[in-house]
Amino acid sequence: MKHPDWPPRRAVPVLGLIVFLAVPANSPAGQGTAGLASGEVLLLISSARSDALFAPVAGGGGLSGLSSNPASLAGQDYRSISGSYSQMPGGTRLGQVSAASPAGPAVCALNVGSFNAGEVSLMDDAGMAKTVQTQNDIVGGVSIAMPVGGGASAGLTFNWYQSTLVEKYRASTQAVDAGVRWETAGGQAALAAAVRNIGGRLDYFASPMSLPVLYALGGSWRAWKGQPGSVSLLAEGNRRAGSGIQYAFGVEAAVYGVLVLRGGARVDNGLAAAGGGAGLRIRSIGLDYSRVAQAGLPASSRVSMETRF
Repeated sequence: MKHPDWPPRRAVPVLGLIVFLAVPANSPAGQGTAGLASGEVLLLISSARSDALFAPVAGGGGLSGLSSNPASLAGQDYRSISGSYSQMPGGTRLGQVSAASPAGPAVCALNVGSFNAGEVSLMDDAGMAKTVQTQNDIVGGVSIAMPVGGGASAGLTFNWYQSTLVEKYRASTQAVDAGVRWETAGGQAALAAAVRNIGGRLDYFASPMSLPVLYALGGSWRAWKGQPGSVSLLAEGNRRAGSGIQYAFGVEAAVYGVLVLRGGARVDNGLAAAGGGAGLRIRSIGLDYSRVAQAGLPASSRVSMETRF
């Protein structure tokens, strides 16, 4: 018997994403991308909750899930402002401020972020050593998400991106993130798909470079609910164009609606990253923290704060 909340036409975006994930890394769709200096910063998670979960594409969460899937915003029925800050290895810093509000059947959000990759010593034209900023990026985005019926929601984010390398080379571009999410009537399970960095190209030098595109497909399941809280399990497969598929897993345990514990890992031919974090909500104020260790790199920390009104 066909599930009334999931007619076949709702599955089309998810099936399309599966095709994207299956494209070989050495195909034309996986070529012409660039690394962090060419927009990979746009793929970084911008909230401590999503950072600790590792598999947030189906996790919802309103503004806290926006960077991984714009459709996450559709479940937010309140206004909020949030900010996050991350200190990463090598002196790299990442910060973002976002605001969201319902607008009729839709939810809209604005966000502004900055990325600083630290300093590097270079030789100038006169042969003298000079310390410069390795990379400075500014990102601005406008998002909109809304229910589309049958438990499904869809969302879009329009990003504007400007980057400066070694205080000399500058480039800017625009890109789009798109996502869909479906959940059961009681919210016990959800499926989601998202594509990030669609259409952007940067021209630092003579040859334009495409932004790295990320495809993600995942699900979440509330495995237990009762006193004193609930436990949810999350899983996700994601693929950057030009590379193989990575698999991520996460768990989120809520206690009395006040304390939340999170953990997760990402694997790619072995353990690529692992970490965890915690969240505390007191009335309208929420504070989240994550600590993540990448393979071969020092651990990084992220703090996020959100107020609802």
